Amino acid sequence: MQVRVPAAGRRDRARTRLRSAAAVLAGGGALLGGALLAGCGGPSASSIAACHDVHQSLEAFQASLRATSASARATERKRASNELSSALQPTSLVASGDGQWQAMMATINENQNPGVPEGVLAPALLEQWSNDCRGIPGGPPPVYVSGASGGSGGTG
Repeated sequence: MQVRVPAAGRRDRARTRLRSAAAVLAGGGALLGGALLAGCGGPSASSIAACHDVHQSLEAFQASLRATSASARATERKRASNELSSALQPTSLVASGDGQWQAMMATINENQNPGVPEGVLAPALLEQWSNDCRGIPGGPPPVYVSGASGGSGGTG
């Protein structure tokens, strides 16, 4: 036995299906539009976090160079190392989609090796940070004291 649905009921079901399809398409369009904007628009949350963490690390490293006591130096170096460790995950995420960030990720990864002090990495890290983070919120590059890695600098 077949049940006949009045014409008005069929139209209502058709409208409901049409509205559902339109809602799905609109949602997908919003997602696609968001993805396109993220790909060519402003910086991602990961790039902002990476730049912030690297900047904080470089600032802490600079503070360690200016510290007047051994304990203050050690505290600032530890803070610098911790900030750089925090930068590893967001930098890896950004580097997976943008090859330009591969060098910074490799430098940060080197910091995880206990035999490589940040003073050795600081010049390369500063250069990579200055290039990769240009135009990303986080402020201007930190002032770098030449000679931090043992080279000549200053008259001191």
